[in-house]
Amino acid sequence: MRRGVALRCRRHRHRHTLLFVPGSRRDRFDKAASAGADRVVIDLQDTVAPEDEGDARHSATAWLAQGNRCRRSAPWRR
Repeated sequence: MRRGVALRCRRHRHRHTLLFVPGSRRDRFDKAASAGADRVVIDLQDTVAPEDEGDARHSATAWLAQGNRCRRSAPWRR
């Protein structure tokens, strides 16, 4: 997993930490969600091999459908 990155939100002027987790690593989703970052990004493209993108999407969707969330934020999709 990549370390969290501090960003400045233009609208609110707050700093947020982002923690990126590869969408192909379902075993890391729970750990990332409990790590304390402001936002967890399940990356479905850059860290996933092209042939595994469909499985990564399915894993992320299934994990969210089970009610899993980061403690500080709601899911967001770009």
